[in-house]
Amino acid sequence: MINRDSVVFSTLVSMARQRDEFDGPRCLALLDLFAVSSDARRLVQRRLRSLGLTELQFSMLITLLAVAPSPSTPTGLADSAGASCASVTAALDDLQERGLVVREHGVQDRRTRLVSLQTSGSRTAEKAATVILHLLCDIARPLEHQAPRVLHTLCDQLASHATQICPG
Repeated sequence: MINRDSVVFSTLVSMARQRDEFDGPRCLALLDLFAVSSDARRLVQRRLRSLGLTELQFSMLITLLAVAPSPSTPTGLADSAGASCASVTAALDDLQERGLVVREHGVQDRRTRLVSLQTSGSRTAEKAATVILHLLCDIARPLEHQAPRVLHTLCDQLASHATQICPG
């Protein structure tokens, strides 16, 4: 969204520094956070593509791995991934075609569709999670000593405040 070397980034930084109504250092810190987050997300997406997965498919596989052996519903997967039911259905079609998940009708309510991992889906989820966690460790490698904990604390503070000023 906002790259460090973009006109948008430099313009926003200049505006934040020039106007008294803004706190320039805080604005710069958040713009930097956005830029680094976007870069890291692009790297994750690229690595997932090399594994033949989209970010949504990865999210669904990890969710199913977490709840296994219990199944989930497509709606539950959509809620967990923050995605629409239509996009989850399309992603499930692909995952099912590849033999990674199975969709079955509920025993008590045949209208309910239940989704669970196949053995190959569990292996794919485990492999993808391992690859992504290694990548995240590589990205965070420059952070020394207490820096990861400090960053986590700062992110918690920002998330909490963002929820207060813009609920929902």
